[in-house]
Amino acid sequence: MKYLPALLIAIVLSGCSAVYTTKPVGENPKNLTHEVPEWEGVWCNAEGDTFKVNVADPAKGLLQVAGIEEKGNTFELKKYTIHLRESGNWCFASCRNEDVKDRDLYVWARISRDGRQIIFWAPDTDKFKQLVTKGQLPGKIEKDEVVLGELDPKQMELITSGSNGVLLQWEKPMILTKVSK
Repeated sequence: MKYLPALLIAIVLSGCSAVYTTKPVGENPKNLTHEVPEWEGVWCNAEGDTFKVNVADPAKGLLQVAGIEEKGNTFELKKYTIHLRESGNWCFASCRNEDVKDRDLYVWARISRDGRQIIFWAPDTDKFKQLVTKGQLPGKIEKDEVVLGELDPKQMELITSGSNGVLLQWEKPMILTKVSK
């Protein structure tokens, strides 16, 4: 497992570059008040990595996620806070990249929970580079990565509407399966 939050690792595993934001993605916190039991439990990905998920603040859409990170011959428990936020009919998961000390950078993905599965779709870096270069989204390109600025409702609509095609790696989702409560 790498340095980024376990649930969003698909974003960096899908290529050498990533799309970051300076704040969690989405307009409003997802209210999890009536969904707490469905989110909480132990989840596993196809590689066998397991993660314990607890709802930290249901009204604010905050999850606490813990997983084991391998470091050579040792293991270390890592904990992360995941922000679930909504825009239109979409929900996004964002998590602060703790390895960046000089500024807040969030790794993010679209997220959907369907029964005992959580599905993530990472942003397509090349498509976001084009939108930033054209001035349609605020941000800058740093080396091979995109750092988006604060996104307003109109820009969130651009991301979710499909008017510029699918901006996510739709063909490469990461799927977690709930294995216990």
